[in-house]
Amino acid sequence: MIEIKHKETGAVLWREDAGEPLVDADLRDADLASLTRSDLYNLGDYVLAGIHLEGALLPEGVPVVPCLDARILAELEKPRHALNMDVWHGDGARCNTTHCRAGWAIHLAGEAGYSLEWHYGPELAGALIYAASDPTEPIPNFHCSRAEAVRDLRRRAGRDQKTQAEREEQP
Repeated sequence: MIEIKHKETGAVLWREDAGEPLVDADLRDADLASLTRSDLYNLGDYVLAGIHLEGALLPEGVPVVPCLDARILAELEKPRHALNMDVWHGDGARCNTTHCRAGWAIHLAGEAGYSLEWHYGPELAGALIYAASDPTEPIPNFHCSRAEAVRDLRRRAGRDQKTQAEREEQP
């Protein structure tokens, strides 16, 4: 049974046997770092869309990809690079030019991203990379249509650009 606890108080934020879905769960300040590898892997069996992980302790080795959504959109503008939300990244041959949204996050994170995918599967790896790279936003929906994914990428990329510009303006 998986239990996700608050990183400071130890209060249970979510329990696998409580019957509550993980979709849209508020797991701010959760301690995911103390979960076993098996528990983390099994989290990949749940739809993780909309989960809030701001302030959460993530497992060791989760890479940060600055301006992740803007970088995914930039990749999609390249010839023969595509977003395919119908299959999981890694299902079939890895050509490095067509991925689902989680797959693009994994790919842009490099070897650290591919290592996460190998340990936890594509959905949880993508979710962890998103949580590390953009902690103020909930985990995106990796099960939506391509059109919905592109709309959300554009929305988040616009926010990414504003946040990056603000960081550059600070002394």
